[in-house]
Amino acid sequence: MRIAIVGCAHGELDRIYKKCRDSCKKVDLILCCGDFQSVRNKQDLRCMAYYSGEAVAPVLTIFIGGNHEASNYLQELPYGGWVAPNIYYLGYASVINIAGVRIGGISGIYNKQDAYRNQSYMKGHYEYPPYNQATMRSAYYTRRLEVFRLKQLSGKLDIFLSHDWPSEITNHGDLNKLLRMKPFFKEDISRKQLGSPLLDEVMKKLYPSKWFAAHLHCKFEGNYIEHDQSLPLTISYDIEWLTILFLTNNLLSVRDARCYLPESQNFTPTEEQKEMILKKFNNNLRVPQNFQQTVRPFHHTESPTGFAHPPILIINHQTTALCEKLGISDPFELIRRSQTNLVHLNRFSSDQARGNSSTGSIVDTSTAYLNTSLVLPSPRSQTINSPKEHVNSNKNDVKHANLSDGNQNTSNLGFFIDTTPSSSRCTEKRLRDILPEQKENCTDPSDLQTKKFKRRNEASYKSDDSSVSL
Repeated sequence: MRIAIVGCAHGELDRIYKKCRDSCKKVDLILCCGDFQSVRNKQDLRCMAYYSGEAVAPVLTIFIGGNHEASNYLQELPYGGWVAPNIYYLGYASVINIAGVRIGGISGIYNKQDAYRNQSYMKGHYEYPPYNQATMRSAYYTRRLEVFRLKQLSGKLDIFLSHDWPSEITNHGDLNKLLRMKPFFKEDISRKQLGSPLLDEVMKKLYPSKWFAAHLHCKFEGNYIEHDQSLPLTISYDIEWLTILFLTNNLLSVRDARCYLPESQNFTPTEEQKEMILKKFNNNLRVPQNFQQTVRPFHHTESPTGFAHPPILIINHQTTALCEKLGISDPFELIRRSQTNLVHLNRFSSDQARGNSSTGSIVDTSTAYLNTSLVLPSPRSQTINSPKEHVNSNKNDVKHANLSDGNQNTSNLGFFIDTTPSSSRCTEKRLRDILPEQKENCTDPSDLQTKKFKRRNEASYKSDDSSVSL
């Protein structure tokens, strides 16, 4: 079997396959290190012919994702799958077997600016279409979860693919030759900022026989990898990788928040665990040929400059089938469920706000005015607080407000005023307390507080003519 390695494809599939046909030796397998199907202009849209079925890849092609991809499509296949007939995507990270060759890979890049500001590599896979300006980029950032999963592997890998470079790889090659081609790399290398430190962890743990990367557009000469094997070229799942996915499924997150992974716990599968997963697949690990289009493909008669609706979240049946068989979660399905629950919650809140009129409520909701008491409540304490005690009392009030009403928006809450309607009898008493005509022989502690309040604020109760009460 002869394997061709491709760097950044950038949608030039026709040219790649022609190069393979024109080579002196037959190529059996193509491995692409990311930026596989970038759509930039009308000419690049030719690569969509492989998705629509107008063209079929003449050589089995395996690829990982880079930073120039159709992220909305690749996110449908987080664990890998067919993006077109004879073209297979490895997912966020994966390990497969082809004719006895064990191939692993990880998609995406490490962005050092984002790592300092947002630490997206520590977060869950929370992005989904339609994207905003931030998520359309963070969607292709490598996550620590995939690195953690790869580090649980115990068996030897023949080939490993990444889009980014391991950051320390420059210490193990011809650095002078690299700097002659890319002299502006010198500063990043001196600061240890070239490449991905996450991939250093993978390299030091796995030590694959061959590691191929792209992204930096450096042209290195290489030869085909010769592997004596005459078996038919079919893709098979890797049993150890499937077991790791199953054992670490509880670590999957779709939250836009930092995710903490266990440091001491070992998820390297045992033979018994791998045997259990193998039974789930009925001892057949061959990847099924179950590609189906999930959206209408672009046609060459259409204008690429016309209006296009933003992409939407789509659940891919390939991912669903794998998740159901293995017993793991689809990130897009988790996001869809959370959105559905949010919609149901919003509808329930709206029904409550309308007085549940849809259920035949007899409450009259036609009046737009809400009659509530504008009288301040009695003090919570029977004694006059000192200024310091007032501060503590305000804090307790805010805490009480947050706990008393779970639906209340407290994002801008600075203080809390209880506007709960009070009884008419209580209201009359409070009005008598505030009015200056109240009796002097008050014995109620709240009345004494009102009197002291009045003396401190006497100017507020009288005009220039002291005989006239406000």
